[in-house]
Formats: sequence, C-alpha cells, structure tokens
Amino acid sequence: MAVFSSLWQEVRKGIGDREDLDTEIKSAVNDAVIDISGMFPIRQLVSPETLVTEEGINAYELDDTVVVDVLNVRNTTDTVPLVKGDWYEYDSADFANSNSYGAPRKWFVQGISLYLYSSTPDGSEREITYRYIRRVPDMVEDTDPFQLPREWERPVKLLAKSYVFELLGQNEKAIASYQQMLAVAGSRKASEYWEKIKAKTSSVDFGYYEDGDV
Repeated sequence: MAVFSSLWQEVRKGIGDREDLDTEIKSAVNDAVIDISGMFPIRQLVSPETLVTEEGINAYELDDTVVVDVLNVRNTTDTVPLVKGDWYEYDSADFANSNSYGAPRKWFVQGISLYLYSSTPDGSEREITYRYIRRVPDMVEDTDPFQLPREWERPVKLLAKSYVFELLGQNEKAIASYQQMLAVAGSRKASEYWEKIKAKTSSVDFGYYEDGDV
C-alpha cells in the first residue's frame, strides 16, 4: 500500500526534483486526492448511514467532515426507496395540512442537512438509510496511507504534477499532465453500479464498503 511519502516524492521527481517546493507538492497531492474522488466513480468510497425519523422533523444534520455527497436514500423500515427532489419543490410544498404527515417519499441535501419530505414524519419511527461518498482525510505524516484503491495512485500523481506546473507558470506542462491524467483515469472503467446508485430512485439494494476496504 502506498504511503504519503512515496506519492509526494514521486511528484517532486516529476517536476524536476525541486526540494524547495515540498510544501506545495504535499498540498497538491492532497488536493488531487480530493478532486479525483469527486471527478470519478470510486465505489470504495461509498458508505451507508442510518438515521431514525423524529415526529414533525424534516431536516437531519449530516456530518460534513465525513460526508461529501449523498447518492441515494431508502426507507429501510418500509423497504421503500425515496425519490430525489429539490429545495424549490420542498419550499413550495404545504406541510400545514395534517394529511401531509406520514412516511417521507422524497429527499434532497441543502447545506449540511438531509431533508425528507412529501410527508412530514409522524409519530412512527422509521429507519432511513442513505449512502454517501466518504470524505478522504488529508495525508499529513509521511507514513499516512493512500486511501484510494491502488489503480488511482497514478491519476493522483499526474493531477498533482499538473497543479504544481500550473503554480510554476508552466502551463503547457500543466495541460499535458492533466490530459495524461484524464487518459489514465478513463481506463478505470465505471461499472453499472455507479449509474444505478446515482439514479433518482431504485429498488436495488446497493452494496457498500466499510471504512478501510480499499
């Protein structure tokens, strides 16, 4: 398993072995991990979490130090997938009518909160499972492990090189490294899993990975 030192030192060699840029290179590697995680489907970063609805409560706070984005939501108590909605529809809905109380049917994320709506939760507790993209923590110590699957090491190093070249004003090299990253990353084929898990609604019981299963 790769560690932080092997990654940033290889990037340093790739930009001319500039020891004076070690701080910038380390930052570029961590930035590249974050950006690769958001740009490409890495299913090992998908994790589940479960909350229990409370009567009259529509908004449930997410831990934004862990959650990057929510992919799908499911009422596991009633075995019903929730449809992805949006804040505009939610703001237009009328929750004053008592008939609107019951099992939520839709969801969206705004800020750091997961909103459940169509029906405001009633007194019956329901377990709601949401699957989300897990935030990868920055590597700080040289021995910190690389937390993406091994096949993403090279794209991360290429993207980090692009960022450092851009910092140095070497735009042609930055563009070339970025294009090379895209070509390499494109060979890491996404499976149907990702397309299904991003669907608005699905009856598929998606698998998931626990932290550390990379």
